[in-house]
Amino acid sequence: MYDRQLMTAAPAGIAIYEDKSEDGSATSTTASSRSVSTSSNSSMSSMLPIIKEKQPFKVPLHVAATLAHRGFDVDDTGRVTWRADSTAHPRNWALPRKAYDAFVIIFLEFFMTMVSNTGSSVAAVAMNDLHVSKDVALICFTTTYLMAQALGGLILPPIAETFGGRTIYIAGSAGSTICCIIMAASPTLPAVIAGRTICGFMSALPATVAVSSFENMFDTRARIWVVHIWIAGAVSALGIGPPVATYISTSALEWYVRAA
Repeated sequence: MYDRQLMTAAPAGIAIYEDKSEDGSATSTTASSRSVSTSSNSSMSSMLPIIKEKQPFKVPLHVAATLAHRGFDVDDTGRVTWRADSTAHPRNWALPRKAYDAFVIIFLEFFMTMVSNTGSSVAAVAMNDLHVSKDVALICFTTTYLMAQALGGLILPPIAETFGGRTIYIAGSAGSTICCIIMAASPTLPAVIAGRTICGFMSALPATVAVSSFENMFDTRARIWVVHIWIAGAVSALGIGPPVATYISTSALEWYVRAA
C-alpha cells in the first residue's frame, strides 16, 4: 500500500511506495520517472513518421542556361520562376506593347460576341435560301455556335496555359475567319452547321483566356480598368449584333456572297 507521507516528502520525479511483506516488515522502493519518461519518449518516437531529407535536384547545365537566357530562375528542387528583372515577363513589357495586346484581345471578344448574336437575325432570312424551317435555321445558326462555345471553354484554357496564348489567339482568329468565308461562299446547310460550330469553338478563346492574359500583363489597379473595358465591349456587342445582322442580310450584300 502507498504511504502518503513518503509520497509527500519524496523529491520531485521520484515515486516512493511501501510494500509490506507477509511478516509485516516494510520495504521501500523507488522508481525514477526518468526511466518512465524515456520509455514513453521512445514509444512515441517510434510512432512518428520517418521524415526523409529532400534530395537536391540537379538541373542539367544546358537546361539552366536556356532558362536563364529566357529570363527564368531554377532552384535546387527544379522549380522554375520568373526573374524579377526579366524583360520577357509580361508585367515588365512597355506600356505600348501592353496596350496593343489588350486592344487586340478586347476587339476579339467584341467581334466574337457580336458574331454569336447574329445567328437569330440571319436565320429568319437564310431559311428561305436553305429551304428549312425557322426552327431548324435557328438551331443551325445559334444553337450549334453556343454549344461549341461551351465546349471550347472547357478545352481551350488548359491548352493556352500550357502552350501560351499568342499561338492559340492567332489560330482561333484564323479559323473563325476561314469558316465565315466558307459559309459566305457556300450557302448550304452542311457548310453553315460546320462553319458555325467551328466559329463557336474558336470564339471561346477570348471569352475564357482573356482575363488570364490581363493578369499576366497588368497589376491589380490596372487590371480592374482593363477588365471593365473588356466586359463593356462584350456587352455592347450583344446589342450591336442583331442590328448589324439584320442590315446586312436585308441589304444588297445579303447574308452570303451571291455568284455574279
